[in-house]
Amino acid sequence: MIDVSETRDAHYVRPWRRFFAKTIDYSFLMMGLGFISGIVLAAVNPAWLPVSLVQTLIFSAVVFVASLVIEGMLIALFGTTLGKALFRTGVVNEAGEKLGITKAVARSLYCGVAGLGAGIPFVSLIAYIMGYMKLESDGVTIWDKHIGAYVVHEKMTRLNWVLGISFFVLTYAGNIALNIVSTLQ
Repeated sequence: MIDVSETRDAHYVRPWRRFFAKTIDYSFLMMGLGFISGIVLAAVNPAWLPVSLVQTLIFSAVVFVASLVIEGMLIALFGTTLGKALFRTGVVNEAGEKLGITKAVARSLYCGVAGLGAGIPFVSLIAYIMGYMKLESDGVTIWDKHIGAYVVHEKMTRLNWVLGISFFVLTYAGNIALNIVSTLQ
């Protein structure tokens, strides 16, 4: 169990750690799910692969929602995700225990809409800025406040920073590479 008040008071507002962690989680899950889904669709029925803009948007939306549900399940099971673990961050309830599955998935979905702007490019930028401003001014995001979740941070080492930033750059580059490859078809 984590002492939420002690951890929150000492290390609570860390917007950049949260941003890097969320970007790693989002990129990693989106790439992984998109890749696996594409292989499954190609194997089951290649005609189901998205070829038009509308089909691609629907496919992306389904993968986006699925990635948020998986993120919530990981938080419920482990109290963290890959990106959050790299940046020594976890999500707990007031008692310092892991969130239940319903609250963890609800938190991830709420964050996906309010914090990531549902993955819509210009909306995402506005959502990032608003989330950052709310976290800086109030010390808590609207999705954490609404769900009753607390993001806790442990001390970072240089190795954590090197691994975290390296993984951030790799997943971001991988995402860009996949987007470029997808436009070449």
